[in-house]
Amino acid sequence: MFKKAMTLLLALVMVLSLGACGQGKNESTESSGSKAETKTADETITLRLQTPEVFAVGYLDALKDLVKRFQDQNPNIKIDIEELNWDGIGDKLETAMMTGTTPDIYIDGTARTAKLPSTGLVVDLSDVINGLDKWVDSAISIGKVDGKHYLVPMTQMPPTVLGINATLAKQYGVYDMLPKDRISWTWADFMAFLEACGKKSLADGVYPIGFYAGNQSSDIAYYSMMLCAGAEILSEDHKSSAVNNEAAVAVISYLKEMSDKGLVYPGAATMTDEEESALYYSGKTVVSFSQNGALATIPVVNEMKKEGMITEVPEFEAYAYPTLNGSQTKNATWGANCIAVFENDKNEAKINAAKKFISFMMSDLSFSEALWLAGPSYAPTRNIGQQLKTDDPQMLREAEVNNKLGAYNTSSFGILEPYWAEIRQHFYPELQAMLNGSKTPAEVIASFDASINQVVGSY
Repeated sequence: MFKKAMTLLLALVMVLSLGACGQGKNESTESSGSKAETKTADETITLRLQTPEVFAVGYLDALKDLVKRFQDQNPNIKIDIEELNWDGIGDKLETAMMTGTTPDIYIDGTARTAKLPSTGLVVDLSDVINGLDKWVDSAISIGKVDGKHYLVPMTQMPPTVLGINATLAKQYGVYDMLPKDRISWTWADFMAFLEACGKKSLADGVYPIGFYAGNQSSDIAYYSMMLCAGAEILSEDHKSSAVNNEAAVAVISYLKEMSDKGLVYPGAATMTDEEESALYYSGKTVVSFSQNGALATIPVVNEMKKEGMITEVPEFEAYAYPTLNGSQTKNATWGANCIAVFENDKNEAKINAAKKFISFMMSDLSFSEALWLAGPSYAPTRNIGQQLKTDDPQMLREAEVNNKLGAYNTSSFGILEPYWAEIRQHFYPELQAMLNGSKTPAEVIASFDASINQVVGSY
C-alpha cells in the first residue's frame, strides 16, 4: 500500500504541474514414527515463520511483540521470524516448495497463499478455525476445500469501493443525493447524482467521475460492478467463462453511457488507475471509480498537505457500488492476508505448536488492534471488538464504514485462480475498445468471454 501511495503522490505532482489538477489437500499431521513421539515437555520446539511486510508500517513490530508474549506463556516454543522482501517473492515460495525448504508458518496475501491448498503441502487448520468464533464468513471461505480449512485469514483485503469527495459533493449541492447508509442505491440513483453534479462542476473543470483503462491494475472495480449486477465471470467450477450474459453487457453499456454523456474525465482509455486516483486526490473529479476505502485515501492526502501539495484535506467517504435494485450483494476483493502451516516432516509436535500460536494470534486483541492501525483499510477477519486507535475523526468514521462494506466481500468468483493474471491481460483492451467506440458493449463481452475460455482451456 505504501509503495502505491508514493507512486500516487508522484503522479499527483505531474497532474498538478499540468494544470492544478500476493486445491487437492493433505492434512497429514501424524508423526510417522518421528522424533515427535519422544519429545519431552522440556525440549524446545523451534518454528520458522516467514512473512513479508504486508502493511506499510507497524506490522512486523506488532508481530514481534505478539511472539514475545506467546513465548513468555509458552517457554518451550521458540518462533524465529524471517522477513521476506517483495522482490521475486512468488518465485522464492515456488523454489522453497520444490526444494523442501518451506517454513513452518507462512503469512502472505492470497495472490500466493490461495494456491497452497492444492499443493498437498499444507496442514488442515479446521481445528483452529472451529476453535474460535465471530469469524467473517467471506474471509474464512478462502482456502476452504471439501469442508476443510487450509488457510487462516489474518486480515481481509480492503473492500473495493467508490471514493467520493464529500467536500466537493456538498459544494455542488448534490451531497443529499448520496445514500445515507453508504450502500443502498440503484444505477439510476448514481447516474442522477453524476448528472446533477456535472451541471455545476464541469464549469470549474471538475468532472463527476474518473475511469481508467491504461493498465490492468485496479480492474477489480469493474468486476465488482459485474458481480453487483448479478453477472458471473466464471462458471461455478471455474473451468469455463460465464461472462457472456445480459448483466455483464448491461454493466459495460452503463459505463459507456457515463462516458458518452461527458461525465468521465477525458483520456480514460489510456489513463492508469494511479493517474485517476491522483485526479481524485487533487479535486479534479468528485468520484473515483476505485478506492480501497477512505481509510487508504486519508493518510495519503494528509501526507500531501504535510508536503505542501494541497492546502486543505477534503472530506473523503467510501460508498458501495450501485446495483440494479439498490440491494447490495457482492463486493469483489483480492481476499485476505492468510496464514498457512506447511507439514514439512510431518512432525506432530511442531504442527501442534504452530496451531497453538495461530490460535493465540487470532485471539490477541492488542495484536488485532495493532494490525488495524498498521493497515486501517484492511478489515478484521474476526469481530472481537477491535477499535482503531486514532484521533482523526474521519478515520474513526470510515473504519466503521470499512467494516460494514467488508461484510459483502467475496473472492470466490475466480480471482484467486492461478490463471487469473492471464485473464486480466485481456480485459483492458476490451475496455479501451468500449471507450474509444471501436466495439459495442455486446462485442466487448463476447470477445472477453472468448479470451477467458482460451486462457482457462490452456490450464
